Amino acid sequence: MQAGLSAEYSSDYATYQDGTSDCGATPVMMPQERLDTGDGSLYYMGRPAAFTNLTRPHSMTLPTIHSISPLEIEAESFRIIEAELGPTAFTPEQFAVVRRCIHATGDFSFAETLRFHPLAIQAGLRAIRSGKNILADVTMAASGISKSLLARCGGRVICRVADEETAERAADGMMTRSEAAVELAAGENIGIAVIGNAPTALLKVMELIRRGVFNPDLVIGVPVGFVNAAESKEILASKPYPFITALGRKGGTPVAVAAVNALLRLAVA
Repeated sequence: MQAGLSAEYSSDYATYQDGTSDCGATPVMMPQERLDTGDGSLYYMGRPAAFTNLTRPHSMTLPTIHSISPLEIEAESFRIIEAELGPTAFTPEQFAVVRRCIHATGDFSFAETLRFHPLAIQAGLRAIRSGKNILADVTMAASGISKSLLARCGGRVICRVADEETAERAADGMMTRSEAAVELAAGENIGIAVIGNAPTALLKVMELIRRGVFNPDLVIGVPVGFVNAAESKEILASKPYPFITALGRKGGTPVAVAAVNALLRLAVA
């Protein structure tokens, strides 16, 4: 150990002379090091420790929190996204979807991975404005979709993954609940099928379309994960019918919900 350093064990956070303290992961018993500078000050070295009379290292500076009204937060976020992203090849309507997906995830890579069928936006807006329903693969997606905007056009959000009938169908058919939920909801005037969680649900949507028993105007397929997620989205990107997808492993319910809500805002604008 270096001269001037001593080891201690502590499960507490450091408290500094200025009244602030460190916070972070759940504290655990870890060896702590402190540096005695000889002037009575102790400097924290390593994980937070319960020292008394600590002073904050001079190199540490806290970020500045800017004052902004709640109504301006989204607009400012969009401004930052547009500034950092720069010019794109997306149409204005496609960019509205891309921007909201980035806003929901903080991930600019979606500007590179999102793919739109040429008629995707047109098909989605037509479905919404004609009062058709939106199928969501999981309850989290159903909760995030703006039901108030959809209701203005006469549509509802349909999600049957938690239904008892879905569980029974899944068990009888040796399939996932997500697959069974898609089958049960296929006849409920679905205009947009939104899949952000389960690759099996996206595969089932494409299977039902191929069999001619499901005909949504638009498929938004952005499941996340490592097993069949990237593969199912690559298959969707090859289809002749309208779709929005995100190539690769990334995606998820927040992306799916963001894409739908972007379309809803375009539809009622």
